[in-house]
Amino acid sequence: MTPTPAEPARQRSRASRAQASPAAGSSRRATRKTADLGLRRYIASDLGYGSAAGAVTDALREAILDGVLTPGTWLREADLAAELGVSRTPVREAITRLHNEGLVSRTASSGAVVASLSLEDIIAVYAVRESLEATAARLVASAGNASLVDGLNDIHERMVRAADKPNAGQKLAELNLLFHAEIREATGNAYLRRFLIEVEHAVRRFQRSGYDDPEHIRRTIDEHRRIIDAIAARDPDLAGTAAAEHMRSARQMRIRDLLPELSGSAQGARG
Repeated sequence: MTPTPAEPARQRSRASRAQASPAAGSSRRATRKTADLGLRRYIASDLGYGSAAGAVTDALREAILDGVLTPGTWLREADLAAELGVSRTPVREAITRLHNEGLVSRTASSGAVVASLSLEDIIAVYAVRESLEATAARLVASAGNASLVDGLNDIHERMVRAADKPNAGQKLAELNLLFHAEIREATGNAYLRRFLIEVEHAVRRFQRSGYDDPEHIRRTIDEHRRIIDAIAARDPDLAGTAAAEHMRSARQMRIRDLLPELSGSAQGARG
């Protein structure tokens, strides 16, 4: 899914950062100190009155979604406050908010860690995403939005051009997010938009986009073309079917790519 008009500053800063590490973290990552991670770049230097909790929440969320704060990393209030240049109060509130979003887990000792990921998470997230993306595609196809079709065609052409260039994985991943964001925003449905953004956050935590695989690139571009054509034809059933098939394909790619990592992580834990 994708950068949105509602989050321009965050998306621009996101695009300039390096691609993050795989989602399935090792026990060595779990002991890494947050003060060593350079989290300050995620937060504005001039926080307004009363805005600290929201800014810290956004900063920690982005660090988790980017893979800078990996699954299993301890979130110590004192370390995070020092790293971000704020007091412990907004950090405590931010951790609570992120726990409510499912990005942070509470431990028996009342500590907090970045929530772990599993194969079941991938399956569950894509089951929801398939339904939501299909609904969004049906809605915009019914509306007959010519400007949306033009925008999607432009993104598609940029993806085709990028696919022919070396080391294009990061650019293709960003364009893919933009493609889905255009559809999401065009629905005009605030509830659907909110749910899709939450699912996007979950998908970003899986980290690997598959855009180092020529076959996945080709398949994604072809599937996007079918979605665009169905929306342009104002055929909601065809658009919904194309979007659902695209999500099933993405789910299979994620499972294929992450199974070795999840398996290796489990073996390391047993060892």
